[in-house]
Amino acid sequence: MRPKRKQKSASDGMLTGVEAALRRARQRALEIAARTGTPIIIYRDGKVEKRPVVLGESSRAS
Repeated sequence: MRPKRKQKSASDGMLTGVEAALRRARQRALEIAARTGTPIIIYRDGKVEKRPVVLGESSRAS
């Protein structure tokens, strides 16, 4: 279950759609990496990791 997020205020107008755009970009990067056999590089727990991507894989790389 994902943690609850604070509601964005009207002053966050510049950020509208940023989260959705980042999610789309992540998905596109995973698709391209899977097709080309390129590993995804992620930063987790203070370490940089290379992770292979498989077409159809639905696990999170973050």
